[in-house]
Amino acid sequence: RRGRSLHRANMLSPEYNGGLNIDGTGVGVMVRDDGLVGPHIDFEGRNFHNLTVDSPVNHADGVAGILAGAGNLDPDMKGMASGSDMHVIAYFDDFEQNLISLDKHQNEGVLVVNSSYSNGCNAGYTATTQTVDNQIYASPTLMHVFSAGNSNSNDCGYGAGNQWGNITGGHKIGKNVIATANLTDVGALAPSSSRGPASDGRLKPDLAAHGNGQGSTDENNTYQSFSGTSAAAPSVAGVITQLMHVYKDMNAGQEPESALIKAVAMNTARDLGNFGPDYSFGWGVIDGRRAYNLLQENRYLTGTVSQGNSNAHTVAIPANVSEARIMVYWMDPQGSLASAKALVNDLDMTVTGATGTITQPLVLNPAPNATTLNSTAAPGVDDLNNVEQVRLMNPTAGNYTVNVAGTVVPTGTRDYYVLYEFITNEIVVTYPNGGEGIAPSQVSRIHWDAYGSSGNFTLEYSIDNGINWSVITTSVTPSTRLYNWSVPAVVSDQALVRVTRGAVSDVSDVPFTIIRTPTGVSVDTVCLNGITVSWNAVPSATSYDVMFLGNKYMDSVMHTTGLYATVPGNPTDDYWISVRARYNNGVGTRANAIFYNSGFKNCIVSDNLDIVVISPSGSGSACSTDSLIIVEITNLGTNDAAGGTIGYQINGGAIVTQSLSTILSGQSIIDTFSTLVPFSTGITYDLKAWVDLAADLITENDTATIQFENFSIVTLPYSENFESYNTCGTSNDCGATVCPIGNGWINIENGIGDDID
Repeated sequence: RRGRSLHRANMLSPEYNGGLNIDGTGVGVMVRDDGLVGPHIDFEGRNFHNLTVDSPVNHADGVAGILAGAGNLDPDMKGMASGSDMHVIAYFDDFEQNLISLDKHQNEGVLVVNSSYSNGCNAGYTATTQTVDNQIYASPTLMHVFSAGNSNSNDCGYGAGNQWGNITGGHKIGKNVIATANLTDVGALAPSSSRGPASDGRLKPDLAAHGNGQGSTDENNTYQSFSGTSAAAPSVAGVITQLMHVYKDMNAGQEPESALIKAVAMNTARDLGNFGPDYSFGWGVIDGRRAYNLLQENRYLTGTVSQGNSNAHTVAIPANVSEARIMVYWMDPQGSLASAKALVNDLDMTVTGATGTITQPLVLNPAPNATTLNSTAAPGVDDLNNVEQVRLMNPTAGNYTVNVAGTVVPTGTRDYYVLYEFITNEIVVTYPNGGEGIAPSQVSRIHWDAYGSSGNFTLEYSIDNGINWSVITTSVTPSTRLYNWSVPAVVSDQALVRVTRGAVSDVSDVPFTIIRTPTGVSVDTVCLNGITVSWNAVPSATSYDVMFLGNKYMDSVMHTTGLYATVPGNPTDDYWISVRARYNNGVGTRANAIFYNSGFKNCIVSDNLDIVVISPSGSGSACSTDSLIIVEITNLGTNDAAGGTIGYQINGGAIVTQSLSTILSGQSIIDTFSTLVPFSTGITYDLKAWVDLAADLITENDTATIQFENFSIVTLPYSENFESYNTCGTSNDCGATVCPIGNGWINIENGIGDDID
């Protein structure tokens, strides 16, 4: 939840009805990592092609949950692109698998690929870098997102000590890819996050995101603490996926070029660290809200330029803009391994105002010196990067000319994008923004956007939809954009937050709800009429929603004012179940989902027989000669049972039946079939046994099936390799004398202490 809030991913898929529903639906994402993902209900119905050999580590699970988890088990664990279609494959550092080239991409809609693995330390522009650059260049709708690495404090030979130039891997310094820096949950750079530049001085990392101490999914429906740029990269990949969803919705399903989406994310990122781009944060923390607005308002254009020519574009800057950002970005083909610079096409941008003032893009000095690398970017000529940005502070309203020159275009022409972002002196509350359920007396983090760094912020809350306001604090420092709020011990469905600085303020878009989360959710009865669920009362709750896992998400299946509900269901199915409290029209956070593993529970009916197989055991123990089939039948009904039959069938062969003795209510009997069954050694048998009673109301437990393999009894000769063993004097059905250990096996310990079955 804190990561989604920091990246403003929550603004694209808010929790109130009627808001945006941008969650990556219809976009394929790929986790290239260390093993299988899951099983986990957070990927229910969306985990396709889990094509990799599992391993004893859970790195892939952590990546997948941040990128695409739905939060079905725990709603606070919802990932960035919770509606995307996920594909899982193994990581290979050559990036040459057919799964990218271009099977999964072209045939199955995978647009975003996340790889959170290292490959060397600032190894230079390598053959692998060529591969990933060329994959995107050849397939323009594909995007690779990488971790920048956790190797800060490593000297990788850039020449400026151990705090610079330690991006981990050639693939990460590609021109067309995204490398991600690691932030704490408050937006500070994690000390271990690798820093640029790339080996040839280009800007890396590209973007930053929360990765330090993330919570994410783990195997078998659990969660883990997941950290590092490995966790930051899927945060960026998830928001990139959301933005691709936006574009597809706007353009009748057409997939965007990844160059556009990458440029949108860079030009709208919230600046962190030094002004402009830097080698620690890149362009800043990814901001889903701003990026969405740029796409919705079509604040971009395209162009094509050739060697020695230039194009002039007009951008109209409106009044009251505090900062205008104009960016040019182009995809570049793979660079030469023999060249000192990876850049092939060099485009240069300038912006000319109405008065004739020409502004150049911001440029960093890549000289291998710690002081220089930490310096603020300044206007100049960039001949290293395939992205340039001009920033205009408090620009006069009017038309500005953006000139894009083809300084070096070796062959043909080069396509490019020009994007423009206008930042005004406004405040935007981004969390809680409406529809959320927040528990009273807990700490909840308020997030907002604002421009500039002058004047403290005042934070207030209302529990009556803005009629009355209570002060939270009046002294949030000018550079701060979040605050840990101790939620009052009240219940309300009309709660709002307001953030004010001077004459500028903003309020949550719609009310959120303050109410406790239900506890004590349990399955009490599973019977013919459905599944009865109960829970503890929530103070002041007016009603409750009972929620079951559907095809993809936790769905509300019943609304009630009581503390229990009976929901239609099949006792032979498994279920994930949760409950959330309501206060009037507001909904709280649902409880973590609980699992019910099929079967009847506390189901009392008049007539109900249950059968299990006693012998053979189904675990591999059967005699090598004729044997008997033995079953146990239990009367779970309130009536005595009489007049039924029992039967069995082996490997689909002849059916054997016989009469069933009378069974009193609540009693069990052991019944042995009178027919001897011949078993052969080394054959696997499937046995089905059943009980048939005409009055039986529950038929799901009337049949039992087992599988077993027959083994012969053999005598092991004594040798010096084994300790001597004794016979225990217990005879089995075959007449052999064995030690009664396990399922008819004899355990013998050899001279070196190993157990042999």
